[in-house]
Amino acid sequence: VLAASFDVFARWKRAGIAPARLSLNVSAKQVADVDFPRLAQTMLRRFALAPSEVELELSEDLLVEEGGESLRVLEALAGLGLTMAIDDFGTGRSSLAYLRRLPVTRIKIDPSFIASLPDADAAAIVRSIVALARSLGLAVIAEGVETRGQADFLAANGCPAVQGYYFSEPMTPEALEPLLAVGRMEPAGVGDDGDGAG
Repeated sequence: VLAASFDVFARWKRAGIAPARLSLNVSAKQVADVDFPRLAQTMLRRFALAPSEVELELSEDLLVEEGGESLRVLEALAGLGLTMAIDDFGTGRSSLAYLRRLPVTRIKIDPSFIASLPDADAAAIVRSIVALARSLGLAVIAEGVETRGQADFLAANGCPAVQGYYFSEPMTPEALEPLLAVGRMEPAGVGDDGDGAG
């Protein structure tokens, strides 16, 4: 998976259309593997990618369950210059103290909170996560945005980045290349009723 992803990103770099970073989900098995940082470093060299161009996405529960060994692996990956994000943030069991110790630069708000917007409870949770990220100096992105109402709420409440079907369904690299060449993606309007309801 690393080789295939890095190969595509390297091709986009050569064509001058690469986005700012490549984000990859990593598994509990990888994070528990003390050789994973060495593999990542080998792949970065092989495909001539800068570590800062690669972000690894980790589930919150994975970090809690794997404990100390995973923290050492994550610190080694961060030492290489790779950035890390906590995926589906807000549904796991990690404490704020543990979050502060992790070498992460970004948190991704779980789609279940976004799907419930503009419900008052979901709105309060989203605002709190955005504020928490800011206070810890972390970037934040909302996952699962499907309507303009959700996108507008997030923009109005300080969430600077979003992803979801409102913009596009998942694409093959080949389908994505023309959009990268243009340099922007317009909302597809999937589920767009303008008021934030599904």
